[in-house]
Amino acid sequence: MTDLLIDSSVWIDHFRTAGGRADLTRALDARSVVMCGPIAGELLTGVHGESALLLGRRLRDLRWIAMVEPTDWLAAADLRARSAARGRPVALLDAVIAALACRVRAQLWTLDRDFETIAAVADDLDLRLLAA
Repeated sequence: MTDLLIDSSVWIDHFRTAGGRADLTRALDARSVVMCGPIAGELLTGVHGESALLLGRRLRDLRWIAMVEPTDWLAAADLRARSAARGRPVALLDAVIAALACRVRAQLWTLDRDFETIAAVADDLDLRLLAA
């Protein structure tokens, strides 16, 4: 079973879709979803009060990818530098998310086309660009 790292764009679409995204619901039921700090931070930034508490509990129940310092930061910086060298700079958190997915060999699900830029310089990024 491949671990799936779900980018915040997919989570947000899941929460906004009546009944949720079927693909993410199946992945959650199969317990194949992993979480990391940058994605959790992005998700929790836009939620307040009781919703934040409920989301926090839901995220805590997932398996988490721990940051390995300095390895993950250096890998993210390398991805950013290689993307920028091609004229396509990427956000630091996106590079960190991609570096984590690469290190643990998780498939990264996203709606964010910026990850295609990273995938062009990260041979080991297993990217699945989803449709909204």
